[in-house]
Amino acid sequence: AFEFSYSAGQVNWEFFIGKYGINKYLELLRNIPKTANYNENLKATIGKDREAFYQEAGEYLLKNWQRLSK
Repeated sequence: AFEFSYSAGQVNWEFFIGKYGINKYLELLRNIPKTANYNENLKATIGKDREAFYQEAGEYLLKNWQRLSK
């Protein structure tokens, strides 16, 4: 059950850095103590909530999974 979650997490952060850049990733990390939770941190950093971000990242994850499953 947990084998895929680690790989999916890696692809999620690959997508984040590819789309928003390393500076936004570092800003996200710096915002951890400044925000109450992950959802607030995403909103403060990229202007999107967790659901919107995962929707974007999910499309990327699915395309990569399909490509690698061939």
